[in-house]
Amino acid sequence: MNKCYTILSIFKLNGLFLLLVISLSAFGQLIEYNKVGYYPKDSLKIIWKQKNIPRSIVNIKHGITIYRVKYFTKWIDGNKIIATGSMFVPDNSKKNPLLVYNHGTRIKKGAPKKLSGENILAMMFSTDGYYVISPDFIGLGEGEKSHLYCHIESEADAGIDFIRSSKEILSDLGKPATSELYITGYSQGGHAALAQLQVLERDFPNFKVKACSPMSGPYDLGGSTRRSYVPSIPI
Repeated sequence: MNKCYTILSIFKLNGLFLLLVISLSAFGQLIEYNKVGYYPKDSLKIIWKQKNIPRSIVNIKHGITIYRVKYFTKWIDGNKIIATGSMFVPDNSKKNPLLVYNHGTRIKKGAPKKLSGENILAMMFSTDGYYVISPDFIGLGEGEKSHLYCHIESEADAGIDFIRSSKEILSDLGKPATSELYITGYSQGGHAALAQLQVLERDFPNFKVKACSPMSGPYDLGGSTRRSYVPSIPI
């Protein structure tokens, strides 16, 4: 479904109001989302067995639908660009919290494989009752521009604008969400999780993060490099 073009068609006869809508929706606006897989509980049991995931660690509570999402964010010069990511929606009808899972270092562009790598971790959260979004980061996935490794602002923008777009998707699906927001990630994803928390606290007081768990991230690349190569220089 293409939310952007729906808005343009509705208001194309009212030029003044159209300009207002675009200025308010320039960033964080959903472009489209597409279903790429559905895994009922029985299928998840098979996947858990294939991946050697103990059910004692993550019990299978709900089936999961996976969507690929395309949305607007911004480049470092402030211009609007396209970013992508994956969204995992459990089949229960209750209100669920939203969780941002940030992946570790990737080099190649393109969508991640549905049933490998850190998508499995996102599925583990989702079957436990979370709406999970996993941004590809700017410059990765099927998005525009080049990836800026461990760049605070672009990592934060990719996650925050995906949060905004996910609310449009959940509204469209008729899936209620709680106000609880969780952020986590591993390796580069740990850095991204902390970056998103920092920018949310700095610029978006209306976003309330319930908990943030950045894991094993490269949080001080400059300092670590100086300590390794020039240990005599105080930091």
